[in-house]
Amino acid sequence: WLQALKKRCPDLFKRAAAEGLIICVPTRETIDGLAGLTREVFEAHILRSSPFFAGVYEGLSGQTVDLEDRVLETRDGFSEKRKVRILFEELHYNADFKQFRVLCVSQPLCGSVAKALDKGRHRDVFSRPRSSLAECNQVLDALALKDTAPLYQAAGALRELLQC
Repeated sequence: WLQALKKRCPDLFKRAAAEGLIICVPTRETIDGLAGLTREVFEAHILRSSPFFAGVYEGLSGQTVDLEDRVLETRDGFSEKRKVRILFEELHYNADFKQFRVLCVSQPLCGSVAKALDKGRHRDVFSRPRSSLAECNQVLDALALKDTAPLYQAAGALRELLQC
């Protein structure tokens, strides 16, 4: 996905890197082919903080998402509501050594989502050997429940309880 962004819309990638924006990259298992990766889809996955509201981010194409407990929830401008988990985060650096964030997310914020357990995809998801525990966790996270907000709330409550 990230390589497709760099190749198809290098100006968007350079802008994200130069301005320190956030790039959301869906897991490979949830992308329904590369044909649907249009400029508009890439723009929706490049986020900047809202200057007005904490926890709200705006895509380059104007859509908004809320971020709470490592879950991005699509809001204004999206054709459907989705709750997308942040699986992990990486820091990347541009040519001027300024950092920008790349978030691996459980599914695309917009566009079609591949069904990882469809007949044709089932073999791809599970047959390729994984080289690390982190890769195994990514596959399992991509296949997990879509609404994990209650789990994150419970984990936060448990952390809070253990701090007392």
